[in-house]
Amino acid sequence: MFAVSQSKVNQWRRCKLAYHFQHREHLRPKVKSRPLYFGSTVHKMLEASAKGKDPRTALAEIAHRDEKLFREEREYYAKLIEDISFIWRAYKKYWAASPLSFVVIGNHQAEIPFAVKIDDAIEVKGTADGVVSHKNFNWLLEHKTHAEFPNADHRWRNLQGAVYNSISKLLGWPKLQGLCWNYVRSKEPTRPKLLKSGKISIAKDCDTLPEVVLDVLEEHKLNPDDYQEFIAKQEDNLHTWFERVWQPVQEGVVKILWREFLATSREMADYYAKTDQPPPRTVDIHCKWCPYEKLCRAELQGLDVDSVKQLEYVFDDTPYQTGTEQAA
Repeated sequence: MFAVSQSKVNQWRRCKLAYHFQHREHLRPKVKSRPLYFGSTVHKMLEASAKGKDPRTALAEIAHRDEKLFREEREYYAKLIEDISFIWRAYKKYWAASPLSFVVIGNHQAEIPFAVKIDDAIEVKGTADGVVSHKNFNWLLEHKTHAEFPNADHRWRNLQGAVYNSISKLLGWPKLQGLCWNYVRSKEPTRPKLLKSGKISIAKDCDTLPEVVLDVLEEHKLNPDDYQEFIAKQEDNLHTWFERVWQPVQEGVVKILWREFLATSREMADYYAKTDQPPPRTVDIHCKWCPYEKLCRAELQGLDVDSVKQLEYVFDDTPYQTGTEQAA
Protein backbone atom coordinates (compact mmCIF):
# COMPACT_ATOMS: atom_id res chain seq x y z
CA MET A 1 0.00 0.00 0.00
CA PHE A 2 1.45 3.37 -1.07
CA ALA A 3 0.94 6.00 1.64
CA VAL A 4 0.46 9.65 0.74
CA SER A 5 -0.35 12.84 2.63
CA GLN A 6 -0.96 16.45 1.70
CA SER A 7 2.62 17.36 2.70
CA LYS A 8 4.05 14.54 0.57
CA VAL A 9 2.00 15.62 -2.42
CA ASN A 10 3.07 19.23 -1.96
CA GLN A 11 6.72 18.21 -1.77
CA TRP A 12 6.45 15.93 -4.82
CA ARG A 13 4.97 18.78 -6.82
CA ARG A 14 7.70 21.17 -5.64
CA CYS A 15 10.64 18.81 -6.20
CA LYS A 16 10.43 15.06 -6.75
CA LEU A 17 14.07 14.54 -5.81
CA ALA A 18 13.63 16.26 -2.43
CA TYR A 19 10.66 13.96 -1.82
CA HIS A 20 12.85 10.97 -2.67
CA PHE A 21 15.63 12.03 -0.28
CA GLN A 22 13.16 12.45 2.56
CA HIS A 23 10.63 9.67 2.10
CA ARG A 24 12.51 6.97 0.17
CA GLU A 25 16.05 7.37 1.50
CA HIS A 26 14.81 8.68 4.87
CA LEU A 27 17.49 11.37 5.14
CA ARG A 28 17.15 14.18 7.67
CA PRO A 29 19.53 17.13 8.13
CA LYS A 30 21.55 16.84 11.33
CA VAL A 31 20.87 20.49 12.12
CA LYS A 32 17.26 21.61 11.75
CA SER A 33 16.57 25.02 10.26
CA ARG A 34 15.09 27.67 12.54
CA PRO A 35 11.61 27.54 10.88
CA LEU A 36 11.44 23.76 11.22
CA TYR A 37 12.75 23.63 14.79
CA PHE A 38 10.51 26.50 15.90
CA GLY A 39 7.45 25.06 14.21
CA SER A 40 7.85 21.51 15.49
CA THR A 41 8.60 22.68 19.05
CA VAL A 42 5.67 25.09 19.27
CA HIS A 43 3.46 22.40 17.75
CA LYS A 44 4.38 19.99 20.57
CA MET A 45 3.62 22.68 23.14
CA LEU A 46 0.23 23.41 21.58
CA GLU A 47 -0.52 19.70 21.53
CA ALA A 48 0.41 19.38 25.21
CA SER A 49 -1.79 22.36 26.09
CA ALA A 50 -4.77 20.90 24.18
CA LYS A 51 -4.41 17.65 26.12
CA GLY A 52 -4.37 19.45 29.46
CA LYS A 53 -0.65 18.95 30.03
CA ASP A 54 1.98 21.55 30.90
CA PRO A 55 3.55 22.86 27.65
CA ARG A 56 6.59 24.01 29.62
CA THR A 57 7.33 20.37 30.38
CA ALA A 58 7.35 19.58 26.67
CA LEU A 59 9.71 22.50 26.07
CA ALA A 60 12.00 21.39 28.92
CA GLU A 61 12.17 17.86 27.50
CA ILE A 62 13.18 19.20 24.10
CA ALA A 63 15.81 21.46 25.67
CA HIS A 64 17.21 18.54 27.67
CA ARG A 65 17.38 16.37 24.56
CA ASP A 66 19.35 18.99 22.66
CA GLU A 67 21.91 19.56 25.41
CA LYS A 68 23.81 16.59 23.96
CA LEU A 69 24.59 18.43 20.71
CA PHE A 70 27.96 19.89 19.78
CA ARG A 71 28.71 23.24 21.40
CA GLU A 72 27.90 25.38 18.37
CA GLU A 73 24.62 23.59 17.74
CA ARG A 74 23.76 23.54 21.46
CA GLU A 75 24.10 27.32 21.67
CA TYR A 76 22.03 27.72 18.49
CA TYR A 77 19.20 25.61 19.87
CA ALA A 78 19.43 27.12 23.37
CA LYS A 79 18.73 30.57 21.91
CA LEU A 80 15.77 29.15 19.99
CA ILE A 81 14.39 27.54 23.15
CA GLU A 82 14.66 30.89 24.92
CA ASP A 83 12.80 32.67 22.09
CA ILE A 84 10.08 30.02 22.11
CA SER A 85 9.67 30.37 25.88
CA PHE A 86 9.06 34.12 25.58
CA ILE A 87 6.69 33.69 22.63
CA TRP A 88 4.73 30.96 24.39
CA ARG A 89 4.21 33.09 27.49
CA ALA A 90 2.96 35.94 25.32
CA TYR A 91 0.71 33.54 23.38
CA LYS A 92 -0.98 32.20 26.53
CA LYS A 93 -1.53 35.71 27.85
CA TYR A 94 -2.89 37.00 24.54
CA TRP A 95 -5.47 34.20 24.18
CA ALA A 96 -6.27 33.81 27.89
CA ALA A 97 -9.78 35.19 27.41
CA SER A 98 -10.42 33.17 24.20
CA PRO A 99 -9.24 29.58 24.75
CA LEU A 100 -9.86 27.03 22.02
CA SER A 101 -12.78 24.67 22.68
CA PHE A 102 -11.80 21.21 21.44
CA VAL A 103 -14.19 18.60 20.07
CA VAL A 104 -13.28 14.98 20.87
CA ILE A 105 -12.93 12.86 17.72
CA GLY A 106 -12.44 9.13 18.26
CA ASN A 107 -11.08 9.62 21.79
CA HIS A 108 -8.64 12.25 20.51
CA GLN A 109 -8.89 15.85 21.65
CA ALA A 110 -5.83 16.88 19.65
CA GLU A 111 -3.47 15.35 17.10
CA ILE A 112 -6.17 13.22 15.49
CA PRO A 113 -4.59 10.46 13.36
CA PHE A 114 -6.35 9.18 10.26
CA ALA A 115 -5.81 6.67 7.46
CA VAL A 116 -8.17 6.27 4.49
CA LYS A 117 -7.81 3.98 1.47
CA ILE A 118 -8.74 5.76 -1.74
CA ASP A 119 -8.24 2.67 -3.92
CA ASP A 120 -6.59 -0.75 -3.75
CA ALA A 121 -3.08 0.71 -3.97
CA ILE A 122 -3.15 4.11 -2.20
CA GLU A 123 -3.83 5.18 1.36
CA VAL A 124 -4.03 8.77 2.62
CA LYS A 125 -2.50 9.22 6.08
CA GLY A 126 -2.11 12.21 8.31
CA THR A 127 -2.76 13.86 11.64
CA ALA A 128 -5.15 16.75 12.16
CA ASP A 129 -4.23 19.26 14.86
CA GLY A 130 -7.79 19.09 16.16
CA VAL A 131 -11.41 20.11 15.71
CA VAL A 132 -12.68 23.11 17.67
CA SER A 133 -16.10 24.56 18.34
CA HIS A 134 -16.69 28.24 17.57
CA LYS A 135 -20.04 30.08 17.39
CA ASN A 136 -21.95 26.76 17.35
CA PHE A 137 -19.97 25.39 14.41
CA ASN A 138 -17.13 22.87 14.15
CA TRP A 139 -13.85 23.98 12.59
CA LEU A 140 -10.76 22.03 11.62
CA LEU A 141 -7.83 23.45 13.57
CA GLU A 142 -4.48 24.10 11.92
CA HIS A 143 -1.52 25.46 13.87
CA LYS A 144 0.91 27.35 11.63
CA THR A 145 4.16 29.19 12.41
CA HIS A 146 5.46 31.84 10.02
CA ALA A 147 7.85 34.78 10.14
CA GLU A 148 5.05 36.77 8.50
CA PHE A 149 1.43 35.64 8.41
CA PRO A 150 -0.02 34.41 5.10
CA ASN A 151 -2.81 36.46 3.57
CA ALA A 152 -6.33 35.48 2.49
CA ASP A 153 -5.12 34.79 -1.04
CA HIS A 154 -2.88 32.03 0.30
CA ARG A 155 -5.56 30.47 2.51
CA TRP A 156 -8.51 30.07 0.14
CA ARG A 157 -6.68 27.64 -2.16
CA ASN A 158 -4.71 25.78 0.50
CA LEU A 159 -4.29 22.08 -0.34
CA GLN A 160 -4.14 20.93 3.28
CA GLY A 161 -7.54 22.41 4.04
CA ALA A 162 -9.07 20.78 0.97
CA VAL A 163 -7.59 17.36 1.76
CA TYR A 164 -8.51 17.37 5.44
CA ASN A 165 -12.04 18.58 4.74
CA SER A 166 -12.54 15.76 2.23
CA ILE A 167 -11.04 13.19 4.58
CA SER A 168 -13.30 14.30 7.43
CA LYS A 169 -16.37 13.47 5.30
CA LEU A 170 -15.01 10.02 4.40
CA LEU A 171 -14.38 9.31 8.11
CA GLY A 172 -17.77 10.53 9.24
CA TRP A 173 -16.49 13.34 11.45
CA PRO A 174 -18.92 16.07 12.53
CA LYS A 175 -19.67 18.50 9.72
CA LEU A 176 -16.97 21.17 9.43
CA GLN A 177 -17.86 24.78 8.81
CA GLY A 178 -14.29 25.50 7.72
CA LEU A 179 -10.77 25.92 9.05
CA CYS A 180 -9.39 27.75 12.03
CA TRP A 181 -5.89 28.95 11.19
CA ASN A 182 -4.05 29.47 14.48
CA TYR A 183 -0.97 31.50 13.58
CA VAL A 184 2.09 32.03 15.76
CA ARG A 185 4.83 34.31 14.49
CA SER A 186 8.25 32.66 14.49
CA LYS A 187 10.44 35.75 14.20
CA GLU A 188 13.18 36.18 16.80
CA PRO A 189 11.97 38.91 19.19
CA THR A 190 14.39 41.84 19.40
CA ARG A 191 16.17 42.38 22.72
CA PRO A 192 16.39 46.15 23.42
CA LYS A 193 20.00 47.25 23.73
CA LEU A 194 21.54 48.91 26.77
CA LEU A 195 22.61 52.47 25.93
CA LYS A 196 25.63 54.34 27.27
CA SER A 197 23.23 56.36 29.40
CA GLY A 198 22.42 53.22 31.37
CA LYS A 199 18.90 53.03 29.93
CA ILE A 200 17.60 50.58 27.33
CA SER A 201 16.72 51.57 23.79
CA ILE A 202 13.04 52.31 23.18
CA ALA A 203 13.28 52.71 19.41
CA LYS A 204 9.92 52.95 17.64
CA ASP A 205 10.78 50.13 15.25
CA CYS A 206 11.71 47.68 18.03
CA ASP A 207 9.85 44.45 17.16
CA THR A 208 9.63 42.55 20.41
CA LEU A 209 7.40 41.19 23.20
CA PRO A 210 6.55 42.59 26.65
CA GLU A 211 8.13 39.50 28.25
CA VAL A 212 11.41 40.17 26.47
CA VAL A 213 11.45 43.82 27.56
CA LEU A 214 10.85 42.80 31.17
CA ASP A 215 13.63 40.23 30.96
CA VAL A 216 16.09 42.84 29.66
CA LEU A 217 15.09 45.26 32.42
CA GLU A 218 15.63 42.56 35.04
CA GLU A 219 19.00 41.67 33.51
CA HIS A 220 20.21 45.27 33.86
CA LYS A 221 18.43 45.89 37.19
CA LEU A 222 16.22 48.64 35.76
CA ASN A 223 12.80 49.65 37.08
CA PRO A 224 9.86 48.54 34.84
CA ASP A 225 7.85 51.52 36.08
CA ASP A 226 10.17 53.77 34.07
CA TYR A 227 9.26 51.92 30.84
CA GLN A 228 5.50 51.45 31.15
CA GLU A 229 4.73 53.28 27.90
CA PHE A 230 7.26 51.19 25.97
CA ILE A 231 5.91 47.95 27.50
CA ALA A 232 2.33 49.01 26.70
CA LYS A 233 3.32 49.56 23.09
CA GLN A 234 4.53 45.98 22.84
CA GLU A 235 1.26 44.81 24.40
CA ASP A 236 -0.63 46.70 21.69
CA ASN A 237 1.47 45.01 19.00
CA LEU A 238 0.75 41.43 20.13
CA HIS A 239 -1.78 41.08 17.30
CA THR A 240 1.20 41.03 14.93
CA TRP A 241 2.51 37.93 16.73
CA PHE A 242 -0.70 35.90 17.12
CA GLU A 243 -3.73 35.60 14.88
CA ARG A 244 -6.71 33.29 14.40
CA VAL A 245 -8.59 33.25 11.13
CA TRP A 246 -11.91 31.41 10.74
CA GLN A 247 -12.20 30.45 7.08
CA PRO A 248 -15.47 28.91 5.81
CA VAL A 249 -15.29 25.97 3.42
CA GLN A 250 -15.55 26.75 -0.29
CA GLU A 251 -16.93 23.51 -1.66
CA GLY A 252 -16.05 24.27 -5.28
CA VAL A 253 -12.40 24.85 -4.43
CA VAL A 254 -12.26 21.75 -2.21
CA LYS A 255 -13.74 19.54 -4.93
CA ILE A 256 -11.15 20.56 -7.52
CA LEU A 257 -8.13 20.45 -5.20
CA TRP A 258 -9.15 17.04 -3.84
CA ARG A 259 -9.52 15.65 -7.37
CA GLU A 260 -6.07 16.95 -8.30
CA PHE A 261 -4.60 15.64 -5.02
CA LEU A 262 -5.81 12.15 -5.96
CA ALA A 263 -4.33 12.52 -9.45
CA THR A 264 -0.90 13.44 -8.04
CA SER A 265 -1.12 10.61 -5.51
CA ARG A 266 -1.66 8.10 -8.31
CA GLU A 267 1.23 9.64 -10.27
CA MET A 268 3.52 9.09 -7.26
CA ALA A 269 2.33 5.52 -6.72
CA ASP A 270 2.72 4.69 -10.41
CA TYR A 271 6.28 6.03 -10.48
CA TYR A 272 7.49 3.89 -7.58
CA ALA A 273 5.58 0.86 -8.82
CA LYS A 274 7.94 0.89 -11.80
CA THR A 275 11.25 1.92 -10.19
CA ASP A 276 12.89 3.00 -6.97
CA GLN A 277 15.46 5.15 -8.76
CA PRO A 278 15.63 8.88 -7.86
CA PRO A 279 13.20 10.97 -9.93
CA PRO A 280 14.22 14.22 -11.68
CA ARG A 281 14.75 17.35 -9.63
CA THR A 282 13.13 20.77 -9.98
CA VAL A 283 15.62 23.64 -9.80
CA ASP A 284 13.98 26.90 -8.76
CA ILE A 285 13.86 29.55 -6.02
CA HIS A 286 12.78 26.96 -3.43
CA CYS A 287 16.28 25.42 -3.64
CA LYS A 288 17.49 28.29 -1.45
CA TRP A 289 15.71 26.95 1.62
CA CYS A 290 15.45 23.27 0.72
CA PRO A 291 17.04 21.05 3.43
CA TYR A 292 18.48 18.84 0.68
CA GLU A 293 20.19 21.66 -1.23
CA LYS A 294 23.65 20.47 -0.18
CA LEU A 295 23.01 17.00 -1.57
CA CYS A 296 21.64 18.36 -4.81
CA ARG A 297 24.54 20.81 -5.18
CA ALA A 298 27.09 18.04 -4.58
CA GLU A 299 25.60 15.88 -7.31
CA LEU A 300 25.32 18.74 -9.81
CA GLN A 301 28.92 19.82 -9.20
CA GLY A 302 30.35 16.28 -9.34
CA LEU A 303 31.30 16.15 -5.65
CA ASP A 304 31.29 13.14 -3.31
CA VAL A 305 27.58 12.74 -2.59
CA ASP A 306 28.09 9.88 -0.11
CA SER A 307 30.43 12.01 1.99
CA VAL A 308 27.88 14.84 2.08
CA LYS A 309 25.24 12.37 3.24
CA GLN A 310 27.47 11.15 6.07
CA LEU A 311 28.52 14.64 7.20
CA GLU A 312 25.25 16.54 6.91
CA TYR A 313 22.43 13.99 7.27
CA VAL A 314 21.20 11.13 9.40
CA PHE A 315 18.94 8.21 8.57
CA ASP A 316 15.55 8.70 10.20
CA ASP A 317 12.38 6.97 9.04
CA THR A 318 10.10 8.70 11.54
CA PRO A 319 7.58 11.26 10.21
CA TYR A 320 9.33 14.53 9.52
CA GLN A 321 8.44 17.90 7.99
CA THR A 322 10.94 19.82 5.93
CA GLY A 323 11.73 23.46 6.39
CA THR A 324 10.15 24.16 3.03
CA GLU A 325 6.83 22.85 4.33
CA GLN A 326 7.03 25.13 7.32
CA ALA A 327 7.80 28.09 5.13
CA ALA A 328 5.12 27.31 2.57
